[in-house]
Amino acid sequence: MKVRQEAINNLPIISKEVSQSFFRNRLLKFYQKKSNETNWGIRKSCVDIIIDMSSICDDATREGPLTEIMLNFIKDQHKWVKIPAYKNLGPFIAALKGRIINERLLEAYFRMSTHEINDLSLENEIFYSCAYNFPAVLYTLGPASW
Repeated sequence: MKVRQEAINNLPIISKEVSQSFFRNRLLKFYQKKSNETNWGIRKSCVDIIIDMSSICDDATREGPLTEIMLNFIKDQHKWVKIPAYKNLGPFIAALKGRIINERLLEAYFRMSTHEINDLSLENEIFYSCAYNFPAVLYTLGPASW
């Protein structure tokens, strides 16, 4: 398991060095497969690098497959996957600047301030992440969306 987690942790570094075609056809498929792994530790490693992966992807990949992966992480059964997914949600939405933002992502972001989601963590870290990333999300959506 540690080898698989380390492979996932190094995926963004490797992805920056290969062609976009190799990234899309091989590394992204590997990431998608690992994001559905049965072991929650592997899925958590995938959540931890999703922002780095979104910075490497083209807009279509970020809007499509990567958004679906993020939505699956938010609905994950295991709280140690769900907490970092919510903490990364604001930066993930900000990475979609200039693109159409999935309504389910926004609904999940707005739920971050509710007790249902915030009670996942004892230190209110989801609530603080929501507040900290609010300016970036607001800037990404633009004044017309508010």
